[in-house]
Amino acid sequence: MSYYHFFHITSKIRDDVYFQDILNNFQLFSWSKDRYFEWCSRTFIELVMVIFAHADYIIWKIADILILLLLVYALSYMFSNDNLKGNTWFIVFLLLAYPIEHMASAGWIATTLNYLWPLTFGIISFIPIKKYLEHRKIQWFEYPIYLLSLLFAVSQEQMCAIILTFYFIFSAYTIILKRYNYFIFLLFFVSILNFFYIILSPGNSIRIVEEVQKWFIYFEDLSLLDRLLLGFNTTVSLLLNDIPGIFSFGISNQLDVHNNVNLVFLVFSILLVMLMFKKQIVSFIY
Repeated sequence: MSYYHFFHITSKIRDDVYFQDILNNFQLFSWSKDRYFEWCSRTFIELVMVIFAHADYIIWKIADILILLLLVYALSYMFSNDNLKGNTWFIVFLLLAYPIEHMASAGWIATTLNYLWPLTFGIISFIPIKKYLEHRKIQWFEYPIYLLSLLFAVSQEQMCAIILTFYFIFSAYTIILKRYNYFIFLLFFVSILNFFYIILSPGNSIRIVEEVQKWFIYFEDLSLLDRLLLGFNTTVSLLLNDIPGIFSFGISNQLDVHNNVNLVFLVFSILLVMLMFKKQIVSFIY
C-alpha cells in the first residue's frame, strides 16, 4: 500500500486541484460558511481537506497510509475477541484486494477524506460501545479521541445515519438496563446535533437538485426499493467487475475471467465474514 501511494499516485487531480487553491483565493472559514449554505454540510471534513490539499502531497500520502493502518487496527479490535493477529491478516488482505483506483474518482485527497477517513473514524467511534458491553473502562486520554473521531465521521451523511442509529439503540439499551453511560449519551447527543446540521443545510438541497439534473434526471421517479437495488447492484458490480485491487492486478487476465472479476476481493470478503461469525457458525453446527 505504501509503495502504491508513493510511486503510483503522482499528482493531484480533479477536485484536489480545486481544494488546493482555496487558501490562496479565500478566507477559510468564510468559504466554509458559504459552502454550507450553497453546496455541502461536510464542514469538518472539508476544512481538513483544504489543509491537506494545500500542503505538499507527501503529507496526505503519509496520513492516508496511517489512516489505513488505523482502519485495520479498528476493524481487528471491533471484530476480534481471541485471535486478533489472525483476523488482522484477513483484513489486510481484504484491503489489498479492494479496488483502490476507486479512491481517485473525485481526486485522491477528496475521495479518501470523504469516504475512507469517515469510515475509519466511524469504526473508532464505536469502540466505547464495545468497551461498555465488555465492562471495560475507558481511559481518560481516550475520551477526546473517540469524540473527535465521531465528530469527523458524522460530517459524512451515510456515516452520520449509521452512527446515530447505533448510538440511539445503545443509549436506549443502557437506560433499559439502568446501567447508564453518560459518555455514550454525549456521543449520541453530538450525533443528533450533526444530523440536524446536515438536514438543515441549504447547500445539501441545492446540490441534490443540481447533481440529479446533471447525472440522473429520472432519479426522482425511482421508488425507495428501486434506489436501494440500484445502489446495491452498482456497488457489487464496481467491487467485483470494474476495477481490480492492488493484490489482484492481472489475476483476471491470467485466469481468463470475463469482465475482470476481482476474485481476490470476493474470496477474502467471504472469509472475513465467516471469521467474524465463526463462533455462531460453530455453535449452529454443533
